[in-house]
This record gives sequence, C-alpha cells and structure tokens, in this order.
Amino acid sequence: MNGFTTLSPRKSRGFIGALAAIMMSATGIGAAQAQDLGPAGQTGATAELVAAAKKEGALTFYGTAQQDAYDTIFREFMKDYPQIKVSATRVRTANFLERVLLEFKSGGNKADVVHASSEVAELEEAGAIVNYAGTDKAQQERYRFPAPKTMPGMVTDALLVKFVDYNTNMLKPADLPKSWDELLEPKWKGKLALDIEGYEWFAAMWKFMGPDKADKFMKGLAQNVVLREGATSIMELMVAGEFPISLEAYGHRIVDFQKQGAPVDIMKPPFQPVVVIPSYWGAIKDSKNPNAAKLALHWLVSDRGQAAQAMAGRVPVLKTGNHQVLKWLDEYKPETFVVEPKTIDYTAVAKQFNTYFVRSK
Repeated sequence: MNGFTTLSPRKSRGFIGALAAIMMSATGIGAAQAQDLGPAGQTGATAELVAAAKKEGALTFYGTAQQDAYDTIFREFMKDYPQIKVSATRVRTANFLERVLLEFKSGGNKADVVHASSEVAELEEAGAIVNYAGTDKAQQERYRFPAPKTMPGMVTDALLVKFVDYNTNMLKPADLPKSWDELLEPKWKGKLALDIEGYEWFAAMWKFMGPDKADKFMKGLAQNVVLREGATSIMELMVAGEFPISLEAYGHRIVDFQKQGAPVDIMKPPFQPVVVIPSYWGAIKDSKNPNAAKLALHWLVSDRGQAAQAMAGRVPVLKTGNHQVLKWLDEYKPETFVVEPKTIDYTAVAKQFNTYFVRSK
C-alpha cells in the first residue's frame, strides 16, 4: 500500500468534472462565460473583458484607410460580437492628427480606437494612446511584423508592401531590367513612373545604397522618370500603356488588377529593398468604451480578425497569413525596409526627394 486511493474510471471522471467546476466558480468564470470569449480569446482576452465590452455595447473609431475596407472588417467583428455596435468614421490623412488630438486634449473623445500608419507616433507622444500590453505576447508569437516595443499599446493589423512592377504586354521577361543601375540607361527615359510623394521608397533606397551611391543614382534616375500622383492612378496609367514600369506599386493593388485580368506583374525576383509599411490600431485614453476598444485589439490579432483583413483586400500580418503578397515575400525573401513609426522624418525626406525630382522637372 502506498497510502493513495485509486479511483475507478467513472469516479475519476466525476471528480475531475467537479474539480473543474469548483475552479471556475472560484475564479468567477462560469461555464457559459468560459465558452463565450469568441475569437478574441485566442489572443488573451479575458472573460471579464469580453463581458464588460458587451455591456458597453458600442465601439467608435477613426481611421485613414478606405471606408469599404472598414465596412468589411467590422461586419465580421459584429458577427462574432453582435452585442457591440460599431461606428466607423474615415478621416483624411491630412486631418487625422489634428482631429484626434483636438478631441483628446479638450476631453471630448469621440473615438475609442484609431487606425493609421506613421501618424500614430505623434498620438503616442501626446499621451493619447492607452498603454495596453494585452496583445503583446500574441503579436510577438504570431506576427511577421509586430508593433514596435517602443510603441506600447499599438497593434499591427495589415501591411502595405511596395514592389517594382511592369506591364506584361509592353515588356517581356527577357527585356526586363535586372538591377536598379540598369534603370539609368537612356533607353528607359520616360518609361519609369514614380509617385510625386514617393518618400518611403526614397528613404529605403537611401539607406540601402548609402548616401554616396544613392546621390549618384537619384541624379541619374531623375533624367528617366515621369512623376505622377497617386498609387492607384499610376497603376491605371501603366496598365493603359502610358509607361511600362512603376517603381513603387502596392502589392495588394497589383493582385487586385491581376484578378481583373490586367497585364501587370512584379519584377521577379523583386528589386530590393521591398518597402513594408505596417498600419496600427491604438485605444484612446479616457474613451467612452475602453473595454470594447481593447476587445477590438484582441480580435484584430486573432485568426478571424486577420482573415477579415484579407477579405477587405488588405495584406494580413500573420506569419501564416494567406495572401499572394505574403507568398511573394516567402518565395523570394527580399531584403525589406520596414517603415515603423518614427522611422522616417517625412519633412526632411520630402525636402531631399524634391531636390532630385520635383524641382528637376
């Protein structure tokens, strides 16, 4: 005899069930609550947070992406949490910071969460973002590009990835340039499109090449490029045959155009560096629905939240995300330049960019 009593299988199952019930009761989590976390439970949301968010019953946000993308994403959120009514307001990027900071400083917050790219850095510096660490572990484990640790409380939701692309009707694979330096040859004059505000691309190239080589390259490239405004407009003009190559096209737009049968593809292998611009969500301090805001952050990191990004035509940030842009990154493994908040001094970069391009035209 060893002093222990052996339970029969039936008694053992009963004992384990009773023990689990006692433990849930002791922690204040009933069986119904434990099963009612929804997808946010996958990334650390607690039963208490979910219950409090449902009780608030509302979520308001400001964002700078397209309204139809937000409609798609939060339609899926409300399928998982129908008790929470979402109100979305798209704000032009030029007005975003002023609006959010004015409301925050006056104590009249209307938004519970906000969504933008580099603009969130100024919100964090102003103390407007809740320092919420609840999703940090999930982001580090699940994401290709988690929010930087220097920006506590932020959640990455999707990626803008820029490639050099071309019109497949105008250029055959054998005719494609194989390097950046080849683009300086006279035969490419007037055949290379560059956005008039291509600041992220410029900053990436400057770091990748180094100041001396980049200076020489930009001076030569300025002789060959045509400047146009707007990524979508440039894509449409390239597909229409106005020029054969675009130097910084958004990957998700390339995929969209390909699905429509347009003659467009990325350079393969991609020219390096590939610019990656994450976008971020953050919960606003002293908002009306703080728990719904935190729940939304957890949901955005979950499999369901990331699948909703893909449904909206955006590039998810999950390591296991399913999108053609991610397949290109995995297949070719190009060097990337990640534009995190505070990575670029846009005022300085814009001035330098204009020295080579805008003023030279």
